[in-house]
Amino acid sequence: MIVYLLSLIGIVLLADVLLVAFWLLTNTTQSKSTQTDYPMVSVLIAARNEEANISRCLQSLLSQDYPSDKLQIIVGDDGSTDKTYKKAKLLLGDKSNCSIIQIEKPIAHLKGKANVLAQLAQEATGKYLFITDADIAVPNSWVTNMLAVVVGNVGIV
Repeated sequence: MIVYLLSLIGIVLLADVLLVAFWLLTNTTQSKSTQTDYPMVSVLIAARNEEANISRCLQSLLSQDYPSDKLQIIVGDDGSTDKTYKKAKLLLGDKSNCSIIQIEKPIAHLKGKANVLAQLAQEATGKYLFITDADIAVPNSWVTNMLAVVVGNVGIV
């Protein structure tokens, strides 16, 4: 019984250490003044009937602390029947690094979100592809923090 209890305590402590390590990794921001080479990052967003959320999502991406000329934002509208496309187009309209694509047909055997993301990936020019949902508002340092983890040869975060 004592061995079982000590093992359980050890597992809980290990889990706590791993959570703290993960938090430190994801909350470490690189200062813009010390970074000299910013890789191109493409953010892909599959959207279907996200009229209520798309503006908040795009505003959070447009306010990233990452150089805007190194950040591409591509929205794939998957047959929305609401004003998702119009809202996204209004927000992204004049920005050369941003676009919204109306997804009209599947490629290969893909359906739904997988189809949209595959088509957006074909349009992406970034060295890194980040994916977020249209109902998410990311923190201002999201791209910077994700790159801090990814650049360490991590395949997926």
